[in-house]
Amino acid sequence: MPKAKSAAESAVSLNPELAEAHVVLGLVASKYEWNLENARREFDTAVKCNPMLASAHLYFGLFLAQQAKFDEALKELTIALQADPLDLDIESYTGTVLYWARRGKQAEASCRRSVELNPLVFADHLCLGWALQSEGRFSEAEEAFNKARELNNTALTRLELARAQKMAGESYDVIAQQISKSLRMRPQHFSHQWETSSIKSDAAKRLSTESGVDELHQSRSATGFVAQ
Repeated sequence: MPKAKSAAESAVSLNPELAEAHVVLGLVASKYEWNLENARREFDTAVKCNPMLASAHLYFGLFLAQQAKFDEALKELTIALQADPLDLDIESYTGTVLYWARRGKQAEASCRRSVELNPLVFADHLCLGWALQSEGRFSEAEEAFNKARELNNTALTRLELARAQKMAGESYDVIAQQISKSLRMRPQHFSHQWETSSIKSDAAKRLSTESGVDELHQSRSATGFVAQ
């Protein structure tokens, strides 16, 4: 990140109106330095320098969404999609932000469009599952999570599948199998700390039978997780 910031600052010194460089500075400020004021200023500058730069509106929208400013965020994502309707990532992120905003029906529609355009992106199936789950359509959510697991067999996708199976009324044995397998996944499969915490918490709660606890402790050496 420091190298990216240095390069972007050099670019801005040569051309203060280079929107792409301001986007990079906004990302560094928001994701690395946690300086929200600077991040907002850089994203604002980027969209003013080039109102048709899709990536500027995309990352500005995601920045706003992470602060729960969903109406502003969705406005930016709409502009991003208008600027580059062929960018599949924008539609994908739009579905995620709609889910964060608790707009299940809209999130489902957006995620389905993403899946239709590129059915091989596991994250779109994952988001579709979340949207369906929020609407109480647990069996359909289970299908979406299972597809996500088939495309990307990680601890996260297995855990989400296990949750959906529980809500859909699957037997304990089926659910325990998914959680047990998720626990055996190596730590490097996790991209965020909250995923680790989520799996550890779910395991402690759901593997509560004697056999389940035994499975959890057997997996401890491979995963580093301890039921508390």
